[in-house]
Amino acid sequence: MHAVPAVGVLLFGWSMALVLLFYWLENLVSGLIWNRAIRRHHDRTRMRGHYRNQLGISANDTPIEFFPREYRAGALFFTAIHGIFIAVFAFGLLDGAELLAELPWIAALMAASIFLTWEELRPVVRDVETRSFHWLRTHASRSLYQVWAMHMGVVLGGVSLAMDGRGLLLVFLFIALRIVADVLRNRPALPASERRPRTLSIHIWGDPEEAAERRAQELEKFRRQVAEDELPRAPAGGGEATEGAR
Repeated sequence: MHAVPAVGVLLFGWSMALVLLFYWLENLVSGLIWNRAIRRHHDRTRMRGHYRNQLGISANDTPIEFFPREYRAGALFFTAIHGIFIAVFAFGLLDGAELLAELPWIAALMAASIFLTWEELRPVVRDVETRSFHWLRTHASRSLYQVWAMHMGVVLGGVSLAMDGRGLLLVFLFIALRIVADVLRNRPALPASERRPRTLSIHIWGDPEEAAERRAQELEKFRRQVAEDELPRAPAGGGEATEGAR
């Protein structure tokens, strides 16, 4: 996957805008595929994990307590924002004639990125409704590493724009960031029983034994929640239907 933009830069003189476009399309396709997989898993299993904040993402300072919507907020919303910046970079780095000359590359990039991403993810999300919620959460959340890498890509794109599109080092720095994101995304996942919460109390002052006990209680509560995530949600009134329809 990463060989495509590297070869494009070295042999065909791709700009930073084209490299960002290639990876942005990958993020968009990946986000759409995972969004669909999460919805399918929710609709078939109704596991309790879908109704709890999993990624720490909030809207209007309120944690999003519905996993399909939380994932969309983290993946697709930011990807849409990135697309706006990349369009600005493309029009800022290329004049009209250059932009027209790049159109065949843009079309080829779209086809290559969509095909490669689909071929990578198709076997992963196949039969997703038979998977555990822990598996779904782990793999879907790791797809956000690509989105966070694109945050830095947008910053580097702005620097490249200030340098009139030059700066080969910036292009390869971004490709290196994406490789790191993929290495982290593909590392072996921990079993559900070994997952740890995003935050735990730390001991600053007071009785260290009380602090240790408090941490143990927080860890025990978190692991109970992880186990409960795998259970089907108990039938409720209109609340579930209303929430699931969002």
